Amino acid sequence: ARLLCDDAPLLVAALAAPPPTGAPGGARLVVVCLDNAGLELLTDLALAAALLVGGQCDVVELVAKDAPTFVSDALPADVAETVGYLRAHASGDARALARTLDTMAADGRLLVSGGAEPFCTSPCGFWQMPRGMAERWCGASAVLLKGDANYRRLLGDAHWPHATPPAAALSAEWPAAGRTFCLRTCKSEVLVGVSAERAAAAAAESAAWLTAGTYGVVQRF
Repeated sequence: ARLLCDDAPLLVAALAAPPPTGAPGGARLVVVCLDNAGLELLTDLALAAALLVGGQCDVVELVAKDAPTFVSDALPADVAETVGYLRAHASGDARALARTLDTMAADGRLLVSGGAEPFCTSPCGFWQMPRGMAERWCGASAVLLKGDANYRRLLGDAHWPHATPPAAALSAEWPAAGRTFCLRTCKSEVLVGVSAERAAAAAAESAAWLTAGTYGVVQRF
């Protein structure tokens, strides 16, 4: 996708900063709210391993769904199956990645949650998450929300003017303001943080710029 907004440098800065107040045990936690199984989940696992091995964080929590809202939604079983696929792969690099993931999971540095939590497939906005979940996310150095559906839930599926600053559209109840990053391909009309000029240029290229999946954002909230 072509990026309408690229806050990747701000994500790098968030990972380099000291853990926020309330971080569990003072650990630098990165929460990744998963989107699709398959190749995307494989790259999510590679990202988790890279963050942990590279020292950008101490713990990565992968938040899966308890059931598929869409057929491709990643479940805890998909995480286990993908790691198992890597273990049995002919590629030495794939098996090495599996060993890294297994070691991190055994050490408690790679966590998989969400399987027993129906909130992730509920109609509620993200700011309505259960208290324990909110407290944990509040202590995260970064929360990565993957995909269009998670972006829409963050904004209550409301059609804000596209130039609305992300912070202005975010609920005051959101526990990780300033440390939430959406990685999303645009497949719906819900969008903020894009200037009128940039939106007009995209619309001039394609009438379906908001929904065709040709544009995307890496956006901080």
